Amino acid sequence: IQQTPTLPRGNNRETSAPFQKKRGRKLMNQAVRPPLKTSKTGFTTKYPSRFETAIEKLKYITEIASQKPSASEPKDQYDRFAEHIASQLRELPLKSFVKIQNEFQEIITKERLKQIENSEPIVVNLSPSIISPNCSLNPEKNELHTQRDDGQHVVLKIGMNSYQNKCTTLKHEYDECFNAWFTQKFLKGEVGPEPCSSLFEVYQECLKKTMKENNIEMKEIDKPVLGTPEERKAPP
Repeated sequence: IQQTPTLPRGNNRETSAPFQKKRGRKLMNQAVRPPLKTSKTGFTTKYPSRFETAIEKLKYITEIASQKPSASEPKDQYDRFAEHIASQLRELPLKSFVKIQNEFQEIITKERLKQIENSEPIVVNLSPSIISPNCSLNPEKNELHTQRDDGQHVVLKIGMNSYQNKCTTLKHEYDECFNAWFTQKFLKGEVGPEPCSSLFEVYQECLKKTMKENNIEMKEIDKPVLGTPEERKAPP
């Protein structure tokens, strides 16, 4: 048996360390990057061009971005109820849908108002001219005694017409306060009691005293309520 003579290790190019390292890197690249065939020439290339690599990365990013959230994510009873209601509303005509939506929103608004009454107060900027409930009218002297928020006692010489105008001013102050709270706080989802109740009580007391001095019977003054015009007129 003839043996093939072996060359010294130092003279064997394929067994040298630099060659083995370069060959291993070449095999790894071939495994990671399979040969690609160009669309123009039809020749097979070993490595993709930078342009082709960029295209592949863009495709990958697009696929990730277009993926929808997993349907297996947990949902609570609110999500399930909303989906159930939405599936039924889609079967209705647009006119019926708008009507039901309005009625549903009114119900939610009333329930939220009930919750607000027991919550923390919300600070709303009010006019500094608001007087406290400590006001009284002396019909003989035509004097209006008021106690301002800063504690100062004020006596004003006014007539009955002026006193009625003061009540109108209080009503205007309350309307501005309520509208500011409703639009800036309540409609944005902030929960809290209506901060204008004390001001409405001042206005209510003002009217009561005015009508009492004129011997006019007056029923309880109601605050404005949210809802339809018929609901606003309905007795509590």
